[in-house]
Amino acid sequence: MYTCLPFSAPEVFQSVMLQVFDGIEGVEIVAGYILVWGEDDNQHEHCLRNRLYES
Repeated sequence: MYTCLPFSAPEVFQSVMLQVFDGIEGVEIVAGYILVWGEDDNQHEHCLRNRLYES
């Protein structure tokens, strides 16, 4: 017997990721990708390291 994900799996994943990263500055969730950004390289690196350790 095989179990498969329902057709709404991408929407469920998107919803969960939005809840997990809600309100965290420098993080956006787009189509299953977690985008971490900053105004310069230092801010980007800071946001990335903080988000990886928080998750």
